[in-house]
Amino acid sequence: MSYKVTVISARGEDTFLPEQVNKIKAVSDAVFYARMDPLTRDELVQLTVDADIVAITRRSVKHLGPDTLSLLPKLKGLAVYSTGCEWVDHYYLAQKGILLSYIKDYSTTSVAEHTMGLMLAMSRRIHLSSDKVRGLVPEYVSLCGWQLEGKKLGIIGMGNIGQRVAKLASAFGMEIYYYDLKFKEAANAAYLPLDELLQSCDMISLSASRQYQEPPILTADKIRLIKPGACLINAGRPELADTGAIVAAINEGRLVGYAVDEVLDKSLLEGIKDYGRILQTGHSAWYSREAIDKGTAGWAENIYHLAIDKPINIFKTGE
Repeated sequence: MSYKVTVISARGEDTFLPEQVNKIKAVSDAVFYARMDPLTRDELVQLTVDADIVAITRRSVKHLGPDTLSLLPKLKGLAVYSTGCEWVDHYYLAQKGILLSYIKDYSTTSVAEHTMGLMLAMSRRIHLSSDKVRGLVPEYVSLCGWQLEGKKLGIIGMGNIGQRVAKLASAFGMEIYYYDLKFKEAANAAYLPLDELLQSCDMISLSASRQYQEPPILTADKIRLIKPGACLINAGRPELADTGAIVAAINEGRLVGYAVDEVLDKSLLEGIKDYGRILQTGHSAWYSREAIDKGTAGWAENIYHLAIDKPINIFKTGE
């Protein structure tokens, strides 16, 4: 007897190549739904309540907690189109014996390159230059920036993305330091305890993973330790840092700026006193043709292997 598989993505079957769809359908009773906008809990449950395996994207579902998962009594496997699983209560899934598969390393290059793009934008004020020539900021606003060469870069989280950022930043002549308790050796970087890294680096890049409902790495107390005049780059998850404390540090002149790959709460930004200090890129760091192709292929394989009871890429708490 084959499993019932429900796949929800922006374009439904058209998300995949025909051969990927056929491979999944050959081993399961699979249905595909196209949903461009995030689903409410009731909508999600209506589409998946009878499914043994559910495959979803972050675009379709922003958060999966026990209040939703408990309403899916047949669920045996969940395949998510993401590398980070902090938006899914993996503790609940593990307790219930439900497998969680994720896509490893599909957007490493794209996110690392985006991180460098954010560094260049902030250091050379590229986003502000664009706004100024369009008349969106006053003429008196300075576009003077600084060079990356010779600056100290502190990377928090030395996984695949962090290591790639280190390699790219080395080519710019930056001195690379990192903090990661799971990773103690890097060819182009030197380990520093977190407090020392924050106090000594000119630019800080967040590329750490995050567990479900885990507190931020950069709390208000940690942000107060950051070297005066430093710039913070976050191409990972906004929840890794206390946004309110970052805005306060910028307004007090302790931080020169913050670039984040997300859309921040507007209420937090109302008090920003200077132009160009905040750069938001709306969760687009992963978004390249190459990453889409690799990610979709990996997602299809994860769904297929859950359907044949030979799961791969299973998430384990702590990864």
